[in-house]
Amino acid sequence: MKEVGCCPNTSSYNVVIHLFGEKNEIGVAKCSMDEMVSIGLYLDMITCITMIKGFCNSNHLDDEHAVFCDMRNHGCSPNVVVYSTLVDEACKSESLGMTLELLDEMERDKNDCSKPNVVTYTSLIQNLCESQEGQAKEALGVLDWMRADAL
Repeated sequence: MKEVGCCPNTSSYNVVIHLFGEKNEIGVAKCSMDEMVSIGLYLDMITCITMIKGFCNSNHLDDEHAVFCDMRNHGCSPNVVVYSTLVDEACKSESLGMTLELLDEMERDKNDCSKPNVVTYTSLIQNLCESQEGQAKEALGVLDWMRADAL
């Protein structure tokens, strides 16, 4: 960008990161995010969600979790979209422990923007029903949680 007289900003990097993620070039997307930080730009919610979704789509679960942890270090609190993405991915990898940990963290978080919503619970129900064990009983339990939360 600099070569053609453009001064990159967070929004322009977010577009680049998104495009590389769409092309499953998550390594290049990560390099772009690192470059963004190295030149003094801030990570925003869009940057973090884009990276997390990109890592999820390419099955880089450790990297996805690292971005999630780094969010707070960059002054970006995870919201329900971030958590729901992580819950969905944890469910798909059949990591019930991680899923429950994320849901617990969402419930404990003082930020109302991170409370589980219908999308979060629907993802959990779908993945429970589609799991190899076919955990319909647990899925019905999630419906009870939703009723308790008045969702």
